[in-house]
Amino acid sequence: FQAEDGIRDLVRSRGLGDVYKRQLPTFVHDASGKITTWPSWDQFDWYLDRMRPQNVILLPAYTLAPEKGKAIPHSDAWKKAFAEMLPVLVKHLADKGFGYDRWAFYPVDEPGLRSGTLIAELERYARFVKGLNPKVRIYTDPYRGMTVEDHTRLVDVVDIVQPTQYYVVQAEATDRIDYLKTTHQEHWIYEARAGVKDDIEPTYYWEQIWTAWEIGFTGVGYWTYCTTGFDLWEAEADYVMVYAGAEGPVPSVRWQAIRIGIEDYARLARVRDAAKRARQAGDAATADRIEKRIKKYVNEAKKSLWDPAVVAKIRHRLISMALEVEG
Repeated sequence: FQAEDGIRDLVRSRGLGDVYKRQLPTFVHDASGKITTWPSWDQFDWYLDRMRPQNVILLPAYTLAPEKGKAIPHSDAWKKAFAEMLPVLVKHLADKGFGYDRWAFYPVDEPGLRSGTLIAELERYARFVKGLNPKVRIYTDPYRGMTVEDHTRLVDVVDIVQPTQYYVVQAEATDRIDYLKTTHQEHWIYEARAGVKDDIEPTYYWEQIWTAWEIGFTGVGYWTYCTTGFDLWEAEADYVMVYAGAEGPVPSVRWQAIRIGIEDYARLARVRDAAKRARQAGDAATADRIEKRIKKYVNEAKKSLWDPAVVAKIRHRLISMALEVEG
């Protein structure tokens, strides 16, 4: 959450748990597939109004509920209702400033688990949605068990791919990450290691950000910023990175480490862009020199396992380098 007045007031008066009671839009349909109850957008818009221009939101795949009984995804009634719902949802998001580039459906979590059944469901859902509107984007977070063959089969219907750091990106077998780097999808990295609350050093967070830079990925994710309504000061909040304070969310040292790592990525991008400009201007020698130094710094950080003292020195070098090449 951003530290805005509305959020501060809500946390101060009612606690962070109340934030999570706010609902995403739900559409209700009858047995014939006709939508009979349309959502009130107020609570959903509460979220949208607090997003920054660069934010991308991931929506749960199944926002349809039948009037009676449990939802049956991909039934005839469900498909008919979904086809009626989708253009309404797309338009509302667009009216709030969220074009196709700022949101995606999140059909399943960590495909590769459950003996491949989640991969099959991901493909089934993605092909159905793309058949209705090919501009709607689909997100997925591959885990162990998802093969290159699976990725190849899905490459035409999945737009954002966020593989896990340790089981895919840094797996001993590199075939999956090698393949992903050849596709035109948007690529992020995520990790959800347990026990991170006990970590003192920020290397767990920096490793992922610098690795994303090294392989050309443009996003990172950690489980989790804040996804629970119970007291975040309790030991059970093992993954959570912010806590409820008297005046609003309180960031942890780990959350601050992520901010620093993202700033490192921005510094690397700044000098990389300087190299691009030099090459475009015909100064290949300067461009080569900058790119060689960037590669050297990334290798130094990696070799040190992102030791804070080593990374601090590299950070100063990047700042000096940016001033030098831009001057």
